[in-house]
Amino acid sequence: MREFLENLTKKAGDFLLNHFQKEHELIKVRASVKEIATGYDKKADELIILEIKRNYPNHSVLTEESGLQKANSDYLWVVDSLDGTSNFANSNPFFSVCIAVIYKGNPILGSIYAPAINEFYIGERGKGTYLNQKRIEISETSDLSKSYLLYCEVVKRTE
Repeated sequence: MREFLENLTKKAGDFLLNHFQKEHELIKVRASVKEIATGYDKKADELIILEIKRNYPNHSVLTEESGLQKANSDYLWVVDSLDGTSNFANSNPFFSVCIAVIYKGNPILGSIYAPAINEFYIGERGKGTYLNQKRIEISETSDLSKSYLLYCEVVKRTE
């Protein structure tokens, strides 16, 4: 299942990367101004669901775009096919594909692939978390003044 998850996350991320910065009219406004979607959210979502259902037909799937597809299983796949839609739509490379596998209510596997910056994270319960195949650990820094923070600001393009 871990190998399948890794391949699926990368396949969806590579699909997004192939379309990144190729169209200038991506944004479709949703109910709120802060929420936007692109056609690529849905296309990546469909690709992921199809692959999960092909390989694990009895598993439930919950995605941001399609909602819950309930099955009679203790397994639940949780998917954000394009995390950072605003970034993707505004040519900011900080977007990713996020997929987790839950078994009987407990997360057992998770992956994040940020294809534009070539970062692939995978974690497995009891086996640690890795960034591009190198084990990573949680920072022990508890003092915010000694921390490094990163944020993105959406800048409207003028073309």
